[in-house]
Amino acid sequence: MADKLPQNIEAENVVLGLMMLSRSCLSKGMSSCSTDHFYKKDNSLIFAGMEALFTKGKDVSLVSLTEQLKSTNTLSAIRGGLRLAELAESSISDTEFETYASILEDKKIKRNLIVVANEIQKKGYDDVMDQDSFLKYSMDALWQATPYYSSSIQVVSSGDMSDVRRDD
Repeated sequence: MADKLPQNIEAENVVLGLMMLSRSCLSKGMSSCSTDHFYKKDNSLIFAGMEALFTKGKDVSLVSLTEQLKSTNTLSAIRGGLRLAELAESSISDTEFETYASILEDKKIKRNLIVVANEIQKKGYDDVMDQDSFLKYSMDALWQATPYYSSSIQVVSSGDMSDVRRDD
């Protein structure tokens, strides 16, 4: 894949910084994000450290997160405690948290769909599946790549296409 996958590193940094500074943002982030929301590897490692602390019921602070990352030998992979301090210092108002978290969700879904589309393409070129199996594989893979069903998307079977076309 020569093209860069969809990402917004600034939004990743803001989300992580706010999660360190605000219990409310930490709670929201833990309920709406996962490591795969973060394109940048060190941001994913930082989130994993936060998640480990949160799961244990411990506070997520600059000091506790530094210790958590040390204990998993990942502190150097994120460029040390200075990186964590930079995240905390660069954060903006926590009223913007949902906006930045929704950007991460958007980029994650697009990355997932691109990866799945490439896998479907490879299976198609391999040409070892019969038509029905390939179609089922493709549809299942696409649905699994998205975390939810959007009410703005209408799925229409081929048998219903003529009815839909006549109504429009």
